[in-house]
Amino acid sequence: MYTQANLFIAVTFLLVLITPYWGFSQEAVTLEKLLSLLPNQEGKERIRTLNEIAFRYIDNNENFDEVIKLGQEAYELAHSIAYDIGQAYALTCISLGHEYKRNYPQAIEYQLQSLEIRKGIGGLELVSGYHNLADLYRIVGDAEKALGMENSSLKICQEVLTADSTNERAKNYLVMIYRTLGDIQKLRKQYSLAVQAYHKALEVGEQLEEKYSLAHIYVLLGIAYKDQGLYEKAATYYEEALAAYKLEEKHLGIAVAHNNLGELYFLTGQYVRAIATYDKSLAYYEAQKDTLAMGEVLNNLGGVYKAMRDYPKASQYFAQALTHHRSANHPKGEAEALFNIGSLALAKSKAQEAIVHLEESRMIAHKIDDKHLMLKVTSALTKAYEMKEAYPEALASSETRAAIAESLQSDKALTLSLLFNLEAERMTNDHRSEMTLKDKKLSQTIIISLSVVTGLLLLIIFAIMRISTDRQRIQLERERALEAKNRVQEERQRTMEANHKVDQVLSEQAVHILANRLEAQEEERKRVAKDLHDRVSVMLSGVQLFFKAIDDKVSTLQEETVTQFTQATELLGDAAKEVRLISHNMVSGVLHEYGLSRALQDLVNTINRTNQIEVKLYDFKMEQRIDAKVETNVFRIIQELVNNVLKHAEATKIDIGVNFFKEENLLNVVVEDNGKGFDPDKVEKKVGIGLGNIKERMNFMNGELTVDSELGRGTIFIMDIPLPQKLEKNL
Repeated sequence: MYTQANLFIAVTFLLVLITPYWGFSQEAVTLEKLLSLLPNQEGKERIRTLNEIAFRYIDNNENFDEVIKLGQEAYELAHSIAYDIGQAYALTCISLGHEYKRNYPQAIEYQLQSLEIRKGIGGLELVSGYHNLADLYRIVGDAEKALGMENSSLKICQEVLTADSTNERAKNYLVMIYRTLGDIQKLRKQYSLAVQAYHKALEVGEQLEEKYSLAHIYVLLGIAYKDQGLYEKAATYYEEALAAYKLEEKHLGIAVAHNNLGELYFLTGQYVRAIATYDKSLAYYEAQKDTLAMGEVLNNLGGVYKAMRDYPKASQYFAQALTHHRSANHPKGEAEALFNIGSLALAKSKAQEAIVHLEESRMIAHKIDDKHLMLKVTSALTKAYEMKEAYPEALASSETRAAIAESLQSDKALTLSLLFNLEAERMTNDHRSEMTLKDKKLSQTIIISLSVVTGLLLLIIFAIMRISTDRQRIQLERERALEAKNRVQEERQRTMEANHKVDQVLSEQAVHILANRLEAQEEERKRVAKDLHDRVSVMLSGVQLFFKAIDDKVSTLQEETVTQFTQATELLGDAAKEVRLISHNMVSGVLHEYGLSRALQDLVNTINRTNQIEVKLYDFKMEQRIDAKVETNVFRIIQELVNNVLKHAEATKIDIGVNFFKEENLLNVVVEDNGKGFDPDKVEKKVGIGLGNIKERMNFMNGELTVDSELGRGTIFIMDIPLPQKLEKNL
């Protein structure tokens, strides 16, 4: 989410700041129009159009090779006619093309060339040169060099504003500089300084005629506070950003703000709000037909359901995310979705399924050379192979992960080394024409120093070779230890198999006993209900007839006796109704005749008629009848949970969800209330009859029960129940 938000912000600022140079507005001229103008243009006009087309491609996040090609053509043409500003912008285009392709040393080299030309122009062009380099150094992790460049940019920009305090373009640059200073301070782990910089950007942005930048800064402040764990402050700024984006009708910004808020709700455990907020973000992206962004939000939704342990829904959203990323031809997103699917299988202890998806994710990550993604994929793969007890593969995966971690450190060191060499080479070229005898002596000193450095490098290489030899020896020792471990594991496996057979017999006996007991309970319910209906209810009806027989003679009685007679008649009627209701609840005829959905709707209607609490039923894909025993047990469980809410929770609302997942042949049941909640750990230690009955019924159905509750936050019961293969007739 952070990358997407910053890309949106950076591109918006960039397009505003280059407008004075291009001479035409972003809205007025389309990319197609610019391409059609190009064949008939030459000179400065052609240079400006080439650079503009390159920036449009950058804005659309596409054709980076074409961006480099366009920039090179513009630079060569501008150089041939000594058009300095055209050269500077062309070099910036080439640099951005390399930056988006992650060729950071080349990107920095071209920005350094652009900076040298901008030094001859001065003013805001020089501000732009220092700022562009600061942003690149920030990206490669050189925070101190980035800070130095951005401070130079800040100083010149303030000088421009001192000379002309009404310069709107300089104020825009100042906002961008403070924003980047905030990013740099975050890189330095100086979070309070980062927040200060963002607030300065906000202060300057409020003075601008166009308020487009304020929403972006609100987002960055929200991210800064979120990174510090200050979620309430982060939420405040995200809400401000959302309001500003809505005012400007920036649909992409609205989607980003909703996504950020969804992440906050997820981090604070407000899963229902997170889902609702992510859904809003998804709707905006869907309206924009942004398949890639939709894939990211679907991944986020899958993560929420995974945290709720609602694995079927998590699987559903991760699968949709995978489809969207493949449709958008986005390998990184595809690899992320496969990683999520594999991690979900790992959470469900399905090692082989996890391995299949994680290996596919690893191959894609390797192909696109995303080492950070490969790092977490290989970590998950190691766990999966260990779970499967495939120890050689687990060891190989662990070694791969270690190699990737080393490579990342080496890449960072190499990048910084290349940057040093580039600057050293530039300093040499700049001063070669003015070299004196003193400079030559200095050069000799440098050569001697380089010789010493070369010697040190040789020593380092020797040390690395020695370390490599030691690692090979350690690897051999590990393999021997692994062989011994495997022999012990095989012996343990044989023992476990023998024990498993005994446990299986005992388990089958326990299931049989539990089934008999539940069946006996249902039979007893039916017997008691029948007695209530056939005997007690009939007796009460007979008594009512006797009362009606003397109804005509009531007028001859005394007034007090009449009152007593009336009250007795009413109580008798209430008793008859109560007996019928108890009989109905104990054995639901609707459940037997029409199935679970109709029986639950009947239960919900009965409770809602009391006007004491609001109950809603959401049932999806429940058109078919399921196994009768499952229907009965699920109905009893929901009945028990609703009864507990009515007695203990002090709730005003109950939501009941029943979902049938045909592909998994799984019934998912969710019962959620907004009551006072409880501590599941304390309840676990003193299980009452109600919760005990629920767990017994879930065990009988081989189901999985998850309870999510905290004091003051309501309660969610989530049940996943595998169904027998054969479905009954359609309703």
